[in-house]
Amino acid sequence: QILPAAFEYRKFLAESAAALKTVDVVCEPEVEILQQLAPLVATLQKEYRVLVDVTAQIVADGETGEANAHAQAAYDQLVPVIARVRDAADALEATVADKFWPLPKYTELLLTI
Repeated sequence: QILPAAFEYRKFLAESAAALKTVDVVCEPEVEILQQLAPLVATLQKEYRVLVDVTAQIVADGETGEANAHAQAAYDQLVPVIARVRDAADALEATVADKFWPLPKYTELLLTI
């Protein structure tokens, strides 16, 4: 859900910047956010692919061997990747406009109890 929202927001910003430019209005704020957004999206895509690959490898490795060793290996390999995915998603949450974000934001969860 996060990547499609980021793509939609990116498209909105790009179209807004292009429209502003055609009428000779400053569009640097939109372009600046687009420049912030691009590496965040790329990072999330990359880390998600790593997560999928690591998960598949752990599942394949788990079909043989001792359960505790498998669980520890899964923990050692998955936790760092999950943390990187989380960091990228958190950065996108702070960048993507509320209108486009598909999930409750942390501030909404914390302040609407």
